[in-house]
Amino acid sequence: MHEQFFELLGQTAEGKGGPLALLFLVITMALTLWPQLPGTWAQWKIVRNPNKPITALDTPLQIALAGYFVVFLIYGIHVRSIGVIFNAVVLGPVLFKIVRGLDRRRGLTEAEIWLFWGMVGAAVLSLLYPVWVYTVLSVVLMIFPLNQMYKIWSKRTSEGVQPQLYASFAAVTLVWGYYGWLMSDRFIMSICVAFFFLYGGIVLFWWIYRPPRAATV
Repeated sequence: MHEQFFELLGQTAEGKGGPLALLFLVITMALTLWPQLPGTWAQWKIVRNPNKPITALDTPLQIALAGYFVVFLIYGIHVRSIGVIFNAVVLGPVLFKIVRGLDRRRGLTEAEIWLFWGMVGAAVLSLLYPVWVYTVLSVVLMIFPLNQMYKIWSKRTSEGVQPQLYASFAAVTLVWGYYGWLMSDRFIMSICVAFFFLYGGIVLFWWIYRPPRAATV
């Protein structure tokens, strides 16, 4: 049984990457469970609570993230990466709960509905072209954090935005960037650096326009 396990492990991207890749697999899985999962869950708790204002929370970003994690999962299966699959399986369902919660609280605009079905289409297309769709969508996704920053700025408040979510994503992208370097995946490495600054920008805008109650904590 042990031989079968190590044989299967050797067929994964991490198994082929050597001891360091396996070490960072453990680290990335741990970081998925903390702080990423608690941060994502905290955003869901804000959305599901009708007494919590969500004035500045950008729905398109949440839709894009939910769809992206489906494509991320399919990509992970294609490249046989345990770390990618684990990250997508753990966080993806919570991101979809956030989208569902936003739909229940304030509904989706026509443009947001089109975006949702566009992400569904991207997920289906990724079944045929997993690397190509993942690559294109990773670049397109960079637009949405900028939109979240703009919405906070335009509303002059960050009500509804959970900084823990984006701070955790920003921190973990650095580890994933190094993970990409170990896997000789330059695309993941470079895209993670970009998302570090984008997610970090959301945290910065949250801090600048944080609600008065948050400012006294």
